[in-house]
Amino acid sequence: LVLNIFNESEPMWLTFKRLGLEAAWIPKDNFDKTVSPDLTLNPEFSSLGIILGKSPSLDVTYTCFNMEDSILGQNVHLRRAISLAWNTQKTIELLYNNRAIPSHSPIPPGLLGYEENFVNPYQKYDTVEAKREMARAGYPNGKGLPAITYLETDNALSRQWSDKFRQEMAVLG
Repeated sequence: LVLNIFNESEPMWLTFKRLGLEAAWIPKDNFDKTVSPDLTLNPEFSSLGIILGKSPSLDVTYTCFNMEDSILGQNVHLRRAISLAWNTQKTIELLYNNRAIPSHSPIPPGLLGYEENFVNPYQKYDTVEAKREMARAGYPNGKGLPAITYLETDNALSRQWSDKFRQEMAVLG
């Protein structure tokens, strides 16, 4: 058994394309070049004998708040504003190639305990309500809010997440 560890998706994908790996997932930036709109493998890959396997998988991606932080941890309205300013559907489109299902709780679809009809009122994208929550938090248009540190791992996808987060929070000031 040979285990290859790749810190970035691009070297893994290039190794796979050279037939240096038995199997690989398709990185989001390579998806449109690999899979056609009808979700079949593009000829470049099928001509190499590569087979497209499709199966749902569980993946939970989330942003958590440091509840011990004197600003975020003590201000529910600020946390609500951040949640309302985050566009989950746009995230699924840009970062998951439209291949994800949003969840309104920590228990994702497919696991015991998932409540299909539960709707988190702060999970929707609503910049008008987000701005109201910012005002309730004491930071109308972001005025007076100190810098908030957003921590991510250091890889290409994480940098894209961070950039998207920064862009979407700009609406809050």
